[in-house]
This record gives sequence, C-alpha cells and structure tokens, in this order.
Amino acid sequence: MAEAPGSTVASLRVLPAWQGFAVTALGLALVAGFAAGTLTVLARLAGGTPLWPAALAQAHGHVQVYGFAGLMTLGVAQHFVPRLRGVSPPASRSCWLGLSFLGAGLALRVLSQPLLASGVATRAGATALVASGSLELIGGSVVVWALTDILRRPGAAYKRPHRTLTGAFLTGLVAYEVALALNFFGTWQAAGSTEHPGILPERLSAVLAVLGFYGFLLPIAFAMGSRTFPLFFRTQAPRPAVLAVALGLVASGTALRVAGLLARASELPFAGEALLACGVLVGILSLQVFSRRRQLPGAHGSAWLDPLNLLATSAHGWLALVVVALLSRQLPQSRSLLRSPDAEWHLVGVGYVTLLILAVGSHLLPGFGGRRLRWPWVSWALLTLGNAAVVGRLIYALAPDAAVSGRLAAAAGLAMIAALALFALNTGVVAIRRSPRTGSARESAASTESGEWCGS
Repeated sequence: MAEAPGSTVASLRVLPAWQGFAVTALGLALVAGFAAGTLTVLARLAGGTPLWPAALAQAHGHVQVYGFAGLMTLGVAQHFVPRLRGVSPPASRSCWLGLSFLGAGLALRVLSQPLLASGVATRAGATALVASGSLELIGGSVVVWALTDILRRPGAAYKRPHRTLTGAFLTGLVAYEVALALNFFGTWQAAGSTEHPGILPERLSAVLAVLGFYGFLLPIAFAMGSRTFPLFFRTQAPRPAVLAVALGLVASGTALRVAGLLARASELPFAGEALLACGVLVGILSLQVFSRRRQLPGAHGSAWLDPLNLLATSAHGWLALVVVALLSRQLPQSRSLLRSPDAEWHLVGVGYVTLLILAVGSHLLPGFGGRRLRWPWVSWALLTLGNAAVVGRLIYALAPDAAVSGRLAAAAGLAMIAALALFALNTGVVAIRRSPRTGSARESAASTESGEWCGS
C-alpha cells in the first residue's frame, strides 16, 4: 500500500517539450492559421472593403510562418540537434517557458490585429497587439538561447563535425531572432497608426516573410533534409560542399533582399531574389530528391511507391516553382503569373514548408515518441489533400478576382485543415498520455534513431 502513490506518480508521463511545441504548432495552424486564411477568403468573396480582412490576412500569414512552421521546427530541433551532436537536450524548463510566451503572443496576435482594424475596442486591441509582439520576442529569445547553448557545447568524440549543419541552424536562429525584433517594432507601428490601424507596413510585412521563409525555415529544412532524406526517402547522400554553397547563396540573398526592402533601394531586392533563386536551386539539387533512389538492406519495393516519399518530392517540386517566380522578376518585360508575392508566399509556405512537415514529420514524430503511424492509408490522404490544397490556393493567388478561384481557395483551406487533423492523429503527437512501448514500437524507434544519425 505504501508503494501505491509512488508507483502512480512514476506511471505519469511528463509531456516532453518538443511535443508541446508540436501540439501548439498544430493547434495554431488549425484554429488560427488555415481557418483564418479560409475566413479571409470568404470575407473577400462576400464583397465590401472592410479593413479587418486585411489585418486577419496578415495575422494568418504571421501565425503560419512563426506559429505553425516556426514552432514545429523549433520543437523538432530540440530532439534532432542534441542527437546529432551527441549532447544532452536543452533545459526543459527554458523550452516550456519560451513556448508559454510564444503561444500567448501568437494567440494575441490573431485576436488583436483584426479586432483593432475593425474599430472595436481599439485601446484594448492596440495594447494586446503590442503585447503579442513583446511576448513573442521574449519567448523566442528564451528558446533561441536554449538551442544555441546546445550548438555551443562540444560534440561527442564519436560524432563527426558538422560545421555546415551547425552554421545552418545558427543562421536560421539569428534570422528568427531578428524577425521577432522587427515584428515587435511593427506591432508598435500598427497599434499607433491612425490611417491603417492594426495593419503592419507592407514593406515590413514583406521583410518578415522573407526572414521567416528564407532566413529561418529554409536553411534549417535543408540542413535537416541532408540527414533525414537518405534514411527516410532513400536519396543519395548530399555533398557537404554543395550544400554549403546553397546555404551561403540563400543567406546572402536573404540579407540583400531584406536590406533593400528596409532601405527602399529597388536594386537590392532584385539582386537578393536572383541569389535566392540560385541558392534554392542548388539546395534542391544537393538534396537529390529527384534522382534515383538507393536500395537499402531490407527495403521492399520501389521508393516511388511510398506516398511520403512522393509528398516530400512534390514539396520540392513546388519549391522549384519558387525559383521560376524569383527569376521571372529579373525580366523587365516578363508577364509571368508567378510574379505575384502572394503566389510566392503560398508556394513556399503551403507547397514546400507544409508538405515537407507532413512528409518528414510522419517519420520523425512517431519515432520521437516510440510509436508507429496508426493508419498507413493516411499517408496517401496527406499526399492527395496537401497537393490539392496547394493547387487551389495557387489558382486564387494567380486570379484573385475570379469567383471560382475564391471557392477553390476556401476548399483548399478546408482540405489542409483535414490533412493536419489526420497528421496529428496518425503520428500520435496529440496523445498527451503515452502508452508503454510494445516490441514493435521499440524496434521502430530504435531503427529510426539508428538510421537518423547514421554516419554521424
């Protein structure tokens, strides 16, 4: 009887910090990300020109980049980077503290920005909007400090040095911190604006998108892909030198594009876009996602029959279209439909980042928790729903005035909501109480870990 309380306490599982980040990311994407984007489209279809749909659209974009994709990336990095370097994970308290601030700030952002723009409770809306920027900056700084502490530690002796990967993560974290500082400044401007209350300046909004996509998410995605794609999708191992060139071009292009937007210098953004296009193209080629697949020992069937492999490949296909969009702006007489900034952001955000999260996350997240995917058929559903959503949203970006494209965009938002709900259930990431590992689950986790860090 005396051991009962202790055994009960011991049986309780503490939710790991990475899982808290993943759950929060998915919750924000479902409620404040894709749902807000769908509501924005429906509001525009209804007619009229109220200011609040524009504010909601900005909040939707911010939550998608820094809430959904950002928190998912930061959460996975807390498990990925320590295993890569052979060091202990970051302090759980710091990660949870940072997540608390970030979650509160992002939730306030999606509530306060349209509220302020609609003219309802303007003082409360302005205060909440500034508070959202403050909370994000504080929370992001705590998480960045915890992750950079891992990168500062000397790696285990049996691990080979990964200077390119370390540089990619540091570059991404620096861009993330700079973006949060600029976002804080932008919320002050939007809160005090009398002409467009609740709306961040267009140039600053573009800067935040560039920093989020190309400065923060893309380098980390390339770095993690160089380690996980050979295992999960049987790609050829990338050459570190080629990957380093890609990351250097992306970082340089991002810096030039941001500097040009902030300084209002028209030449710099074009130069930055050209460098970004080259960097993205070299990065895609370095990962060899379109090349023939290796035949791993014990693997059965062609890798091209794996829906998750097809999902990751299609994500890089949409990213290749971003290269076309960036290069088309270099031609003065170009009439390319992909010149639209809205098309670029959704090609990167939905076409690349979201599909990549669905593909790689379907491997990583169950392995982190010692589980298997619950239903194999869900991977095919993710492939279908995800790409259909990209097509629908891209059509709307190219022809926003057509009634049918608005309906397709609304349907795309619903399709992606369904895909994320299936993803959360299939990976088991929403299960707070973890069931004991069975033999097969233990083997799955062991194979994931041994393969994930193969060659490290």
